[in-house]
Amino acid sequence: MERIDIVRRIIMTILGLRNAAKTLLAEWDNMPESDLSARFNQLSEQIEAEISSLPPDEYTAMELEAWIRLLYIRLNTLNSESPTPHLKPYITDLIALLESTKVRVLEDEFDTRLECLPVGVKAPIAPDGSDMLMLQPSVIAAIISLAHSFSLFQPNLSPAELSQHVSALTGYSATDIAQYLEIDQSTGRLKAKVDHESMQQTRRLISCMSERLRHVMQYTTEHPQNKQK
Repeated sequence: MERIDIVRRIIMTILGLRNAAKTLLAEWDNMPESDLSARFNQLSEQIEAEISSLPPDEYTAMELEAWIRLLYIRLNTLNSESPTPHLKPYITDLIALLESTKVRVLEDEFDTRLECLPVGVKAPIAPDGSDMLMLQPSVIAAIISLAHSFSLFQPNLSPAELSQHVSALTGYSATDIAQYLEIDQSTGRLKAKVDHESMQQTRRLISCMSERLRHVMQYTTEHPQNKQK
């Protein structure tokens, strides 16, 4: 499937879901509470099912983010004087669902499978012998380089020593990782010798981690705003 067809499918799917949610909210005042809960649960299941059926693509996360922003605008218009303040908890729950779905979409889109590994690189084996979703050694090297720049590791460790330590954590050989690392003699900083695609994968990984952390902070950790709810 061409990218333009994928994007078109994503737009139409999420537009359909947004219209379904809009219709449900418009009918809110004419339904008993039990019907509202049932309809909302059906909508939640529909959202999860239809988003899961889409091809992995970060554009889905972008469309979900746009929807979330619209819901926040709607939420901010509902105050104590609004004729429909009871919509607040349902819109809040819908935002939470879309946020968690967006994180999952980004993580699924990021996943790099075994068949994407460079020729000659032996993939680690899972303890149960099953296939694993793995980062390429070049991406791991890029992460090591970034972490080293932000003083996550001891500064006196050589590329070979860092690779040896990380090898034990990832399952790749130290040689597979070390081939992408070197010290920049002009700056003294650790540099990753990786291509643009590996950098893109590293960027996506960091983006996924950032979204996951934001989600955890917003919904699962104690925060003054959460305590007031």
